[in-house]
Amino acid sequence: MRRLFTLLIPLIFLFGLPVSAAPVKILPLGDSITDGAGYNNPHSSYRDELYDLLTNAGYSFEYVGTHSSSYGQITLKHDGKPSIRADQILNGGLGEAPLTTKLNQYSIDIVLLHAGTNDIIQVNASSINDNSHAITKSEIEDIITTLQAKNPQVTILVAKVIPIYQNPDWSLGLNTLLTDSWANAVSSNTSKVIIVDQHSNMSANDYADGNSGQIGVHPNQSGETKMANKWFDSLKELDVLADQFRSDPEFTLTAPSTAYVNNSFTLVTTSKSNEVINFTSTSPAICSANQQTITTISTGLCTVLVEQAANNDYLAVSQSVAITILDKKEQTVSLAAAKQNITITKTIDLKATSTSGLTVFTYLSSTPSLCNVTDNTVTALAAGKCKLTATQAGNNEYKAATSPVKIISIEKKLQTVTLVAPSEVKTGKDFVVSAKASSSLSAKISSTTPTICTITKNKVKPLKEGICVIKASQAGNTTFKAVSNKKTITVTEPKKAGSLELLPLFFLGLFGLFSRSFSRKT
Repeated sequence: MRRLFTLLIPLIFLFGLPVSAAPVKILPLGDSITDGAGYNNPHSSYRDELYDLLTNAGYSFEYVGTHSSSYGQITLKHDGKPSIRADQILNGGLGEAPLTTKLNQYSIDIVLLHAGTNDIIQVNASSINDNSHAITKSEIEDIITTLQAKNPQVTILVAKVIPIYQNPDWSLGLNTLLTDSWANAVSSNTSKVIIVDQHSNMSANDYADGNSGQIGVHPNQSGETKMANKWFDSLKELDVLADQFRSDPEFTLTAPSTAYVNNSFTLVTTSKSNEVINFTSTSPAICSANQQTITTISTGLCTVLVEQAANNDYLAVSQSVAITILDKKEQTVSLAAAKQNITITKTIDLKATSTSGLTVFTYLSSTPSLCNVTDNTVTALAAGKCKLTATQAGNNEYKAATSPVKIISIEKKLQTVTLVAPSEVKTGKDFVVSAKASSSLSAKISSTTPTICTITKNKVKPLKEGICVIKASQAGNTTFKAVSNKKTITVTEPKKAGSLELLPLFFLGLFGLFSRSFSRKT
């Protein structure tokens, strides 16, 4: 018997915990072949022999029913009634209560159903046709439905009825309808219906009433033994009995009570059994199962069926675990920079934070021609508005989030121009000036006072007295700002030669003439 228990949060499930095995309730159900009374038959049908087989095998069980017979000192219960048809088993008749009424008096785990023989006999041989057998099959289906309503886990063994001795082919019409595929069709997820072939094993020597003009439907001791063995071969394969000899696999399952959407987690199991453990999602719109790896798809209740088959040593495991799948939490990302503006080629570091407390971010520039980002360091490439964001990818609990755009102003680099020129010059005397930019870009030199001085290339021509202003300009480029510098130069006229200025020359000339005259005289 499968025994399963669950411990609640933290959702550690234990299966197959040892409990005292209650006897399995077996209902022999049918007609006089089940009842076994009369016909000079000292046995109470197959039930006696089957009782010995089950007892000797060590099973814990008991027969149930509203009728009983003695087997030595033992009373064996059943619900077999001579001459009863399948419809009367279901609805009541021949003094029998309806099946639903009887089932209120006992519980059932296994049913041994041998029904339909009287349905065949009570129809004239010439009237037997497929429709008659189909009606009987339908009545047997209704019996099965009634039994399953009493116990949704009941196992029902349906016999292909034994041959009628005088007319062995009569039973074939019904038996050909009682197939394994039919049994599967009337089974449920929890209630198995199994066909037991009681027909092919019987011979003419297995009947107690096959002579003296009797029709021959009741087995003698050899027939009962054969029937008992057939039932036993099927019964010993049932888990409800075999579990009595299996041990607790001490199976555990650990699962989270909640998880978040678009996430995967692992169900952890342990078991003494080496049988494969299978995981099946029974809520495929909420989650999927790839063995023990569960992937969440949407919010809701994720249910997973966990199963491990029984073997000779250990009980089977079957349990459904439920995990609540939640939507991921929102998070807000903020982005800060060490400075709000930088110049070209300079770098700054970015720092992002999130309300989730997660610390791994991806930084991105949406203006790569102006700035790029490596890790969290921004490098300025060109002047303009550098636009930056930080993204946190989220995790099992939080959604991904991106910060608002952070704008950093990138400015051109400063440069200077040095202008070399004299501070004072005379008219009529040209001179050279030079200019050099700190950026190494070429500078342009011009005169802002063209009436005082003019300039060609770097050669200045003073024109008249006044203030000559020379300007050196560098227009800048994509990297450097424009810059200019001015130099003022005083321009004066040269001095003219007057009388006082010529006196020294006059006296010098006289002295020369006097010297030459004196020399001749001497």
